[in-house]
Amino acid sequence: MAKIEKEELDYLETVRDFMDREIVKLNNLSAELEETIIKEGQKFAQDDPYQAVYGSTALTELHYSIERKMLRSETAKQDAYFLQGLKNHPYFARIDFKEDDYPTEEFYIGLKSLFDEKEISPYVYDWRAPVAGLFYEEFDGKAFYEAPSGRIEGEIERKRQYKFENGELIYCFDSDIKIDDYILQQALSETSTDRLKVIVNSIQKEQNKAIRFGGDQNLIISGPAGSGKTSVGFHRIAYLLYRYRHNLSSAEVVMFTGSDIFASYVSDIIPELGEAPIKDFNFYALLRNGMRAKDYYEQAEAIISKENGREEAAKIKNSPEFISFVESYIKNYCFKFSDFSLYGDLVYSGEEISAYLKSRPKTTTFNNKLNLISDFANDKINKYFSENYEKLYEIADEQSSILDDTGDCIEAMKKRIKQESRNKLGNELNIDDYSLLGKIYEAYGDKAVTKQYRKDIGNGSIKFEDAMIVLFIRCLLGKMHQKSKVRHVLIDEAQDFSILQHRIIRHLYPKARFTILTDSNQAIVPAINSSDVNELAELYSAEILRLQKSYRSTKQISSFAMKLLPSPDYETFERDGEEPIIIESKDIFSDIKSAIKNAEGSVCVITKTSPTARKIYNELILDTDIELYDDKDKIFGNKAAIMPVVYTKGLEFDNVIIVSENDEFFGDENNPYLYMATTRALHKLTIING
Repeated sequence: MAKIEKEELDYLETVRDFMDREIVKLNNLSAELEETIIKEGQKFAQDDPYQAVYGSTALTELHYSIERKMLRSETAKQDAYFLQGLKNHPYFARIDFKEDDYPTEEFYIGLKSLFDEKEISPYVYDWRAPVAGLFYEEFDGKAFYEAPSGRIEGEIERKRQYKFENGELIYCFDSDIKIDDYILQQALSETSTDRLKVIVNSIQKEQNKAIRFGGDQNLIISGPAGSGKTSVGFHRIAYLLYRYRHNLSSAEVVMFTGSDIFASYVSDIIPELGEAPIKDFNFYALLRNGMRAKDYYEQAEAIISKENGREEAAKIKNSPEFISFVESYIKNYCFKFSDFSLYGDLVYSGEEISAYLKSRPKTTTFNNKLNLISDFANDKINKYFSENYEKLYEIADEQSSILDDTGDCIEAMKKRIKQESRNKLGNELNIDDYSLLGKIYEAYGDKAVTKQYRKDIGNGSIKFEDAMIVLFIRCLLGKMHQKSKVRHVLIDEAQDFSILQHRIIRHLYPKARFTILTDSNQAIVPAINSSDVNELAELYSAEILRLQKSYRSTKQISSFAMKLLPSPDYETFERDGEEPIIIESKDIFSDIKSAIKNAEGSVCVITKTSPTARKIYNELILDTDIELYDDKDKIFGNKAAIMPVVYTKGLEFDNVIIVSENDEFFGDENNPYLYMATTRALHKLTIING
């Protein structure tokens, strides 16, 4: 480690002085804007107390002006808050780079750019800036980075890294020690928190490649448990928001995930990287309109628990053959419309509407279809009014008062009738999706599937796999509203979505680019989920980047986990720790309590199913500070956790206690679930079998 030189301490002081000035400037700006807003509001109240003086245009301009000032004020306040926190660790690295034919420059790298606009002087470069890529890459010979002006070539004369604690610079060291030999060891040895960590100071070369991959392409990041897929995915989103900041905002990015537990676990990472939060979304949110549907976790647990016939039925419903059948059925579906008559005369027949709609197969969205047939019907209504003017004149004259103009009454009548016609057509076009699915099952000819679905419908709650087909039907009918303003979608745990679900996502976000995170070894239900990365790549027209090294667990835990896979094809980072402990228990509850009591840092008790988790929770809750997670809507907290394996995806803990009641986690067919549970552990793994 390098001695902390006076020049380094002086530079740190200079940077902090600049940050202090910026914080004052931002807070003053926020206060000035708030004062201006108050004065503008008071002036408006004095000038126009009854809101009768200002015209609508002037009012709109005033409201728009106030909204802009409020936004600028809030942004300035947030930036000041972010800078205040950044003072504790303003940068984490420095690159001394000698560009060809130019003197050596020093580039300090941190979470956010610190640039003195008055002096036109950069103090710190954002970790996402092109020059910062030099820190993460290894070069044989000449180094380079891609700047907006083109490739910049030269030599790296120094890589220096910094460690801050509580705002104090503890040490720094130079590039004679590789990044993964010390900084990474330090980062991985720390205890976990209840939130995903920012990893900008320990990003590895292969991870950096995925993060900085071109934003105009779809990307699949494939890697084993603990390879940093989720962290890389979020850092990639932050990078894209920085790199394409004039064309992409946080409001145009969404994350597709499985549960609120995971969403809360990753909620802070984008703000910690200096960007506004992104929205999270899940399939269950799409199902809240209409019939009550069971969720993915119920499906997964039913299949894991070998519920009679569930896996076989789910495989049928997600098979390419059935999906093609659904597409063909909807394509050839003949909507049934009723006749429309006025005063005893047929204006148009239902058959005419059906035939006209069928002749326009390229009309896809529900609104387009409704507009199309409404226009057709309106032409018929116009023709009827033209051909029956005298009759309608007499009717209108009788219905109107002596003071009304009969011609105006006829026009009002026509307008009302057109609206009635449109309402009727809309109701007939908006067929019941759940009943339609029943007809599709019946037409497909699987009696067991049809019978079970009819039973579920009667009970008022359908299964998750049925609900996904309902969503697919809505897509095909044009009833699923497409979110064209979304420009980028991050999909986590993509191997736990079926191909049908991925097709729904593609429909929902027609103009988006995708970053997809997946690991075929962690598919909860491989029989129906999209665990084939090449199949996903074809569906999304995506490039595949494979992360080959796992960093999460100690080498002892990683070695145990890899033995559970038929053909492990990844490396592990060599971090020493304790051997996993396997307890053949005679008193499971006592052994769990003891393991929790002796644990340091975060703790998770993992079971195979929810009933087992609930049973253990009910036993422990009286004298143990523990939280049960068996609900997708639960927010992740910092107590000791107990949860079934399906809820642990994407999470990590210092201590993992796997409870294998009646050997339920053991045996070849259960190895994938034991692998998933094992790889949640950072430092200590205990398996209690009994």
